[in-house]
Amino acid sequence: MLKWLMKRTNTFAVRPLSDTGEQLLRDLLDASAALWNEVNYQRLMRYNDEDGFKGDVWDADTGQLEGKYKGASGRPPPNR
Repeated sequence: MLKWLMKRTNTFAVRPLSDTGEQLLRDLLDASAALWNEVNYQRLMRYNDEDGFKGDVWDADTGQLEGKYKGASGRPPPNR
């Protein structure tokens, strides 16, 4: 019998080395959570589309989110 267990979270133990490092880590985690929520919202909107959707909810167009969180991930934000 095959038993499949899906994990919903990843757990990490992280200790920053300075107050600055702690703030950077908090900013990164905050941006990661916000990005995850926005991507899943796009998928939900695709799933709930009144006209139906073709393909898979995982194919939702999240391209407009590209670059929005690069500043928090250690990359400079795009020039606007």
